[in-house]
Amino acid sequence: GRFDSLKPYFVAFFGTWNIQGAWCFLTGLAVWAANARDPAEQPAFGWLDGVGVCVWCVGFGIEVVADRQKAAWRALPSSKGRYIDVGLWRYSRHPNYFGEWLLWTGQFVLCASAFGSGDATGAFVGAGFLSAASPVFVYLLLNYVSGVPLLEKRSDERWGGEQVYLAYKQETYVFFLLPTRRTEASRPLL
Repeated sequence: GRFDSLKPYFVAFFGTWNIQGAWCFLTGLAVWAANARDPAEQPAFGWLDGVGVCVWCVGFGIEVVADRQKAAWRALPSSKGRYIDVGLWRYSRHPNYFGEWLLWTGQFVLCASAFGSGDATGAFVGAGFLSAASPVFVYLLLNYVSGVPLLEKRSDERWGGEQVYLAYKQETYVFFLLPTRRTEASRPLL
């Protein structure tokens, strides 16, 4: 299985297992906090909820499109042994992870209206806003623990000696889906 190589190493296996548990707990925290409120006291669907739904949908869409683009790219014979730099991947080296983070951020925003409206108690408000740990945790985990660091290391090992890859890496944001940063070296001489 996926964790067979870690099972003999208790600390590594325990850490990996608990990161997954923390992921489940923290990503669900906003929904659990919002649902803990008495349904009779839940505020009506408002503009903040609409923003949260939109952010969630955009994040989900980005993640799905990025994953589909990568699958289609891998299916091309000409892409064998190459990195993807087309579609959303032209604007972010990890757009699927950006979409994932945006999705969890949207969930927090969607639930946030329940945290501070009406006669919510101070303890409830505090617990609700503590659930902001969800998008923060996802961002930190994807950018500094798993995901991005592991893939960036592997990419550097495979293509780090190629000038075209180094230019792509310099011009393209690691995580956020933003327009490319054109450098003097990459500009045409016209």
